[in-house]
Amino acid sequence: MKTTKFFSVLSLVLIFAAVNSAFADDNPRDKSKKPDIPNIRYEVAIHLSLGVTLCNTYYIQITDESGRLVAPRKAFVPGTSKYVINEMFSVPGRARIVSLVLPSNVDPYACAILLVTKPVVKMGPFLPGRTVSIDLFPVIQKGAMKE
Repeated sequence: MKTTKFFSVLSLVLIFAAVNSAFADDNPRDKSKKPDIPNIRYEVAIHLSLGVTLCNTYYIQITDESGRLVAPRKAFVPGTSKYVINEMFSVPGRARIVSLVLPSNVDPYACAILLVTKPVVKMGPFLPGRTVSIDLFPVIQKGAMKE
C-alpha cells in the first residue's frame, strides 16, 4: 500500500512538472513593453555659437517635398546641439527637408535678433531602421526689430 501511494504521488508530481515546463516561457521578458517598431531616425546637429540671447522659440521640422510634416516638431533649446527625431511611419516621398522655423503665430520682427537657416534637403529612399544625419547652420541676423 505504501508503494502504491508513493508511485501515485510521484506520478502526480511528474505530471505537474511536465505541464509546468510545457507552459513556461523560455525567454522571460517584460510583457508590458511594446515591441520595437522600426522607424526612421533623424540625427539633427545644429551648429551655432551663441553669444546672444534669443527671445523667439524655434522648432526643428522635417517635411517631405509636398510640405507635409513627416515627424513631430522638436523645440530648439539654445546650448543643445544634437537632436533625435523619429519618423514613426514612413511617409512616402523621395525628399526630406529639414529646417529651423518659427511658429506661425509669432511675429518674426518682434525680436532684435533673428535666426536664419537655409533648409537642408536629403534625398531618399527613406527606409525604416535607418539613421539619417543632418547638419543645420543657422546664422544670426541682427537689426530685425520693427521701427
